[in-house]
Amino acid sequence: MVLIERRISITALFFVASLEAEGFKLDRFVWGHSQPSANEDHLKMVGRGAAVQFDAISADSDPFFNGPTDDASMLDRIANITKGHPDQVIVSADASVFVHPAKWQYDRDNTYVHRYFAAKLVERLGEDMANNVLRNNVICAFRRGDNVG
Repeated sequence: MVLIERRISITALFFVASLEAEGFKLDRFVWGHSQPSANEDHLKMVGRGAAVQFDAISADSDPFFNGPTDDASMLDRIANITKGHPDQVIVSADASVFVHPAKWQYDRDNTYVHRYFAAKLVERLGEDMANNVLRNNVICAFRRGDNVG
C-alpha cells in the first residue's frame, strides 16, 4: 500500500493522540520518516512535544514513503521547524548496510549526511543548530538519563 502525504500525517497524529490519552509524554516520541508530510503537520507534532525525523537524504527517490529527497526541500523544512523548536528535529540517512531481500535495499549513502549534508546544515542553520539536529537531538531522544556529553 502506498500512503499519501496527508494519510501519513493523519495516522501519525491519530497515533500520538492515543498515546497522549494514555498519559504518554511526547518529549521522547520521534515521528520517523516524516519528510513526506506537510510542514504544517510537522509543526503540529512538535507543538505537542514530539520530535520529527527526516531521512531519505541522498536518495534518488523514496519509493517507500514518496517523500522529497532533495537537499533543498529538506533544508527548507528543517529550517522552518528549528526556528521555534530547535530541540525537536532529527536528521539521518536511514540507510541500512544490508537489507534482505536485496531488492528492498535503499539507494542511500550512509556517509552522505555527515560528509555533505552537514555542511549545508551549518551554512543554513549555523554550527550550533546543525550540531543539535545531527547529534544532540538524537542523543536526547534516544538516551537513558540526562547525559548528552
